[in-house]
Amino acid sequence: MKYFIQNLTVFCCSLLLLILVVNCSDSHKANSDTSFSSELVELAKLGNAEAQYKLGRCYYNGEGVTPNYTEAAKWIQKAADQGFAQAQYNMGDLYLAGLGVCKDWSKAKKWYTKAAEQGHKGAIITLETLK
Repeated sequence: MKYFIQNLTVFCCSLLLLILVVNCSDSHKANSDTSFSSELVELAKLGNAEAQYKLGRCYYNGEGVTPNYTEAAKWIQKAADQGFAQAQYNMGDLYLAGLGVCKDWSKAKKWYTKAAEQGHKGAIITLETLK
């Protein structure tokens, strides 16, 4: 039984990481205006949640800046703290995979739940998958 649970956990984590990668690729295509710039940095520093999220995505994907998961998590967290649903969902992904943050299932679930409460479809599906 222990072997089965370990394999199931590895499978679920791999599946969610794949969803994260696909989601990152899709949102990059959909948001071609997401590119690193001094204006984006200034807006993010001023507390604009969308700019914070986009800046985090730039660091995550290495768009105009060297990829840095820790910096990505920092900016995405700021947007998530302001209730930005997509950022909350991505924080769940980052905690689940341990990218830029320490791997933490309870924090991942917390962020997925916050996003799901706002109707984020990916978060709802992820929570159902992880039950």
